[in-house]
Amino acid sequence: MKRFSTIYRVIILAVLGATALFAANGKAPQFPSGKQTLWYLPQDNLDAKTYANFSNELFMDLSADLGEIGYALRNFSIKDSLTHSISSRENLCMYIHITDSFIGREPGPGGLAIDLCKMGELSTARSNPAVFRPLLSLTYSPDDPASFRSVLEKKIIENLRTQYICNVIITSEPSGVRVKTQNSLIDLTPLEWIVPVGTLHVQCAKDKYIVLNKDLLFAKPGSYSYFFQMKKKQFYNSGFFYPALAVLASSAVCYYFDSYYYGRYSRLRKPDYDNSPGSFQDLFQKAKNFENASVITLSSGCCLLGLTFCF
Repeated sequence: MKRFSTIYRVIILAVLGATALFAANGKAPQFPSGKQTLWYLPQDNLDAKTYANFSNELFMDLSADLGEIGYALRNFSIKDSLTHSISSRENLCMYIHITDSFIGREPGPGGLAIDLCKMGELSTARSNPAVFRPLLSLTYSPDDPASFRSVLEKKIIENLRTQYICNVIITSEPSGVRVKTQNSLIDLTPLEWIVPVGTLHVQCAKDKYIVLNKDLLFAKPGSYSYFFQMKKKQFYNSGFFYPALAVLASSAVCYYFDSYYYGRYSRLRKPDYDNSPGSFQDLFQKAKNFENASVITLSSGCCLLGLTFCF
């Protein structure tokens, strides 16, 4: 009874621990297909230089509107494993900070700036601000913080839309091709994505068709359309094709040695048997072994060749 009581206590503690962790971290956002992750990184002392909870309120304001132009806003955290993922290196990071002492800016005292950089450049940008690409600067007004936040949000959305946004339409023959990017965007054709300016690597895949890889370049904001003609897999495109060839080739080799040893065995006469019965038996056994190996490898090769028409 005591043993079961201990087990129940462990289970209860585990459930409570998981609940506490969930409450502390919040539910991980599930971004819809076709949305590009945009990382949100406020300056450490941003709330102290504006007002309490400013950065969180701005985050909440931006989240819904950014979704309409194809972005999924996500809070930057060094503990977030996704920040270290290779798939996130091309994602944009939005750095929000006060600019009264920021190099290269002259918005006046109390200015607030939004800068962008790729996640792969973030560590360099923090030590070298010139790496950041400016999105906007705005003089902070403490008199009406709600209005200021509203204006800031609208300017962020508008500047992203005009400076960093591309509308991409991808169609294919046949339709229903799964298109995946290095940024973990996944959708089926026909599809429409909102993506930032830059390079996008896409992989197109569909059952019974050859996988297609393409690098798409978006040099400037605008609309881009792509059509991908998928090629049907032939039997020689199958992963079983080369193994089938190797097994069939080994079957031919076995058949050659079968013929070779059987030929030598056939040419033996009774005096040969009398003088060397062991050699007589040895040739026969080798011919038999290679005959069996030839039949087995030929059957295996034919099976593999048959699979090339299915996979």
